[in-house]
Amino acid sequence: MFRVRRDCAIRLVGFFHLFAIFVPASAMSMGERLPVRFWDDVARVRVENISPVEKSASIKLAYQNAALTALRHLDRLGVEELHALFGAVKTSNFFAQTADYPSRVRYREAMMRVFDEMAKRKVAKVAEAEAYYEALVVARDFDRAGRLVKAFRGPEYVDYSHLIPSPADKLDGSTGYVLNNENVVQLRSDAIPKSGSYVVVVVGCHFAEDAARSIRSDPQLAEALSRVPVIWIMSANELDERVLRDWNDAFPEYPGMIAFDNAKWEGVDFNAIPAFHFFREGKKVSSFSGWEPGESGAALLRSIASIVPEAGEDVSPD
Repeated sequence: MFRVRRDCAIRLVGFFHLFAIFVPASAMSMGERLPVRFWDDVARVRVENISPVEKSASIKLAYQNAALTALRHLDRLGVEELHALFGAVKTSNFFAQTADYPSRVRYREAMMRVFDEMAKRKVAKVAEAEAYYEALVVARDFDRAGRLVKAFRGPEYVDYSHLIPSPADKLDGSTGYVLNNENVVQLRSDAIPKSGSYVVVVVGCHFAEDAARSIRSDPQLAEALSRVPVIWIMSANELDERVLRDWNDAFPEYPGMIAFDNAKWEGVDFNAIPAFHFFREGKKVSSFSGWEPGESGAALLRSIASIVPEAGEDVSPD
């Protein structure tokens, strides 16, 4: 029996509809440099019922087998082929943000090379400049993002200067952006306790809001969760601070945070929302994703009891 999961696992249906504009018919003339099988592989992976990590691995293999050849011969590519290649590496980078951290630098460097070639020929599109700019901001490469803004005029770049760390900010470990008492964005690096147990909840979609409401409205769940520090975290891909403000307005008792770098949050999987990760003395004990009334509440109570035994022996909902 199949049922719809009540979570926000990474899905790219809409993204690939947008991506299709980068694959004109003329791009198919690239022969061995960017073979048609790359696009076939992307389309196949998109609809496969596999995890984001497995999808990322498949895209990586397709990228290595096809796009790398084209990257070695950018000067030989036609304009439409450059647009197609930029879309390809952008797609690869998108998958890597939550599922293949080591490859992020490789894809970002590829985006830079292709964009620079398009800019040199004066054929880069506004949408491509904006996509590259946001990829740099997500990577927290603010220096390069600033250089792009100065070098490529035209797009109305969003001002993300409030995300730039100060020299005094500590960026090692699990760091994230929060709203301080003045409702101003600032970095925080001490959310995770140095010892003891804690919970990290990945949020950022309406299913996560449903979970938070369910927990808040259930005295047993709310009391159990109050026994342990809880970090409500959004992926570093989230660049709109209004999303964080809206979350805090809706759930002031569960203030949110946006990760500075997903990879630095060890043991936290950003591929599904909501996702609950339970830690004891820095080591993950258990986790689950999605939210089903009753079932997920019971799982939450059992998981909290496993890291905070004094939370009580009754681990079934009323």
